[in-house]
Amino acid sequence: MLPTLNSMQARKPNLYPTCVCRRCELEKEDNDHVWKCPLAAETTTEIWKEAMGKINEWGVQATNSYNAARKREYKRAVDSGRQVPRPVPIHWWPPSDADHVRGFSSIGGARAVHSGSPALDRDEKPMWNVSDLLRGITPLSMLTEWSAVFRTPMSIAKTVLHKFVGYLEAQASELIWKPRCSATIAWEQTQGISTKNKTSKYTGPRGDWSQGYGYITHDGFSTIVAQSQVPDRTATGGWCTEEFGL
Repeated sequence: MLPTLNSMQARKPNLYPTCVCRRCELEKEDNDHVWKCPLAAETTTEIWKEAMGKINEWGVQATNSYNAARKREYKRAVDSGRQVPRPVPIHWWPPSDADHVRGFSSIGGARAVHSGSPALDRDEKPMWNVSDLLRGITPLSMLTEWSAVFRTPMSIAKTVLHKFVGYLEAQASELIWKPRCSATIAWEQTQGISTKNKTSKYTGPRGDWSQGYGYITHDGFSTIVAQSQVPDRTATGGWCTEEFGL
């Protein structure tokens, strides 16, 4: 869970009287708003376009690796005296604009995969969108769709999809999350909120902490994914890391 102002207000309401985004100052800053903030919209679009432009490159690389691995397996089989059919090379077909659209129809409803590990269904109608991909969370049905749309084996589709989402996540961390942290830290300094304040033990009343991805359920936001089911994203390389006295 990212240390958004929404989650920080729930943890330390004595330090954070407001959870309004310090960039746009229009909405509360939760994990979803970080990527949907109007001041991040142009950057999000650029990151998305760049990642889309790399799909063909990643597809060719993954296909070449796939064919090479099959040739090695065939050679090992022949060397050991087994009779096996010679593998037929797989070809990567450059995706069309229509393929790009079809390949993202999962955004809006799917099961989830995080870091390549299948996750259980969260809900009968879970909601996913571009901001989830920017956090490195991938709908499992996208994998099936990419395999069909790009006419390639599932293993190749998985490699390309993971490269795609990994690129989105890395770029979002550098170009969206870090600037967000700078703006928030500057605001904290004007409020007299120090690192010592943030790491000190707080024993007073808190907001409802039954959150998923930073949404507080008691004020109208729906929990999408339970906190316990998602690895803590604040501790990974490239993300703003903070320790809190909880």
